[in-house]
Amino acid sequence: MRRLLAVSACVLLLAASAMAAENAPRLEGIAYTEGAADKIQIQVWALGGQVAEHPEWQFEAIYDGIVTSGKAFSVDLGEARLPVLVELAARDHAAVSLQVVLPEQLRLPPAWLRKGEPVRLRVSRLDRRDERLVVWGDARVDTWGWDARRWRVAIPHLEVPANGSLGVVLPSIAQALWVFGAGENGAFGNARTRGAKSGSVVNLRIDSAPMAVRVWDERKRPASGVRLREASSPFQTATVTDDNGRATVQVPTTGEWKIVAMSADSQGTRAGRGRSEREVDLDLEPRVDIEFRWPEELGTVVINESLGSDPSHTGPRVLSGGVASLPKVAISGFMEYWGPGIAPGRLWPSDSTGPVLLKARAAMRIEGRVVSATDSPVAGLPVWMRISRSVNSGYQSYGTRGR
Repeated sequence: MRRLLAVSACVLLLAASAMAAENAPRLEGIAYTEGAADKIQIQVWALGGQVAEHPEWQFEAIYDGIVTSGKAFSVDLGEARLPVLVELAARDHAAVSLQVVLPEQLRLPPAWLRKGEPVRLRVSRLDRRDERLVVWGDARVDTWGWDARRWRVAIPHLEVPANGSLGVVLPSIAQALWVFGAGENGAFGNARTRGAKSGSVVNLRIDSAPMAVRVWDERKRPASGVRLREASSPFQTATVTDDNGRATVQVPTTGEWKIVAMSADSQGTRAGRGRSEREVDLDLEPRVDIEFRWPEELGTVVINESLGSDPSHTGPRVLSGGVASLPKVAISGFMEYWGPGIAPGRLWPSDSTGPVLLKARAAMRIEGRVVSATDSPVAGLPVWMRISRSVNSGYQSYGTRGR
């Protein structure tokens, strides 16, 4: 009987594992370079709250593999769930990345990796601890800036070597560059530069230091279980207060800092300049929710918060049902919203009392056909569109000679 039960349990376990694997999210896509057989590295990184559940995912991709230019690929995400960040990189080409939030996005848009020029990152840090340090970033290559729904030029996640120097590839048309870095101890730094030409060096300094913070609730009692972080730091640097309301937060050693705290029903901020050697107090106040409404027939809406808003950020928020309540952020920031078949928009909720009506409108759909000079259909070619928009009193168009 015991053997029978053991065999039955094993069969059930295998069946459950097979079912879980069958239901696991799967990414499908295709990527291109100029070379038909170029090898492209694909990495998938976890985003949001699942990183807190799996700390090792902060420094390790949940998937790391090689695909071939022009050939379709499929990636099983295993136990990971959405949202995730997909990064593609090839030798001598600028990398690209894309956030995948909705199941509808699992079929990725075609990615095109541009030829690039070498740029060197030089990373320095205040402490000399032998801890792992990872950098990543984004490059702006046109006037449209960041867009959560399409591939963007990026610096992929790279672990910093002992000498602090590493090379990346960026397109020559890059207008701006943002670089972030974070270590195992929560130390962070960021750098912004206007463009980066071939052979140039971008300096990133991990210049944060720990500062003691004590959080008090509305009744002046120590508040435990409150997530807090410095507003300019990456999300994975957030910490949680202990039973005495105490926590250690990494803050910039020079310039201004702002600590943002949020619990299930409270939030608060504390700003200052220069790191304090003494414990800093932070008072919470009742959290205010903002109600968002949109035409229910438009379906799912994704709201993506700007950096520096909610320290308990778990990635872009997926909403449905035509109405939702989100916490009013304690510091200024904007939210971008979009969805399948919905034209994107942007709002600034920090001064709103609600409800906020999302003025979503059905996105325009354009269908076309790509043919060769002999009028034969051309398959497998990446196609994208940029829309003309008004700029001041004139118009700014994209494209060359009407193409």
